[in-house]
Amino acid sequence: KGFQSQALDIALETADRELKAARDKEKQRNREILCRLISITLYLARQGLPFRGDSESSTSENRGNFLELVELFSKYDSVIKLHLDVIKEKQETLKRPQVSLLSNRTQNDLIKALAISVRRVILEEIHKSKIFSILMDETTDVSHMEQVSLVARYVHDFKVKERFIQV
Repeated sequence: KGFQSQALDIALETADRELKAARDKEKQRNREILCRLISITLYLARQGLPFRGDSESSTSENRGNFLELVELFSKYDSVIKLHLDVIKEKQETLKRPQVSLLSNRTQNDLIKALAISVRRVILEEIHKSKIFSILMDETTDVSHMEQVSLVARYVHDFKVKERFIQV
């Protein structure tokens, strides 16, 4: 009985290690994919380009800059190519992939996360400068909706900086 329980413990321990290794490998792969998607998001944001196109379906002529850049990355990056191949395989068999990271929700989440990060940097610079001003401008559009833009102006490292905060 002692030998059987010891063999069972060893088998379970081996299975646990294999499962943990598989999970760790999956986490690492998802991190690599996310890193590339963040780079694409940063590029589009810096260039002031729109993320989405007319339709994001695979048959659409204009899928949007985000998905088209992901497609371009897949030609030169094996991590993204493998990810897209898995997604296409799941779509062909009518199974949903567990994590695609390409939806418009994911794009919005990436944009929001980067916006929070940028706001933190701006806030730190404002705290260091100690003197700042806030500029607010209001405009009314055709549908009589008021929109207010908020801009912070401050001096950081002997340079006047003007940062757009929010509409």
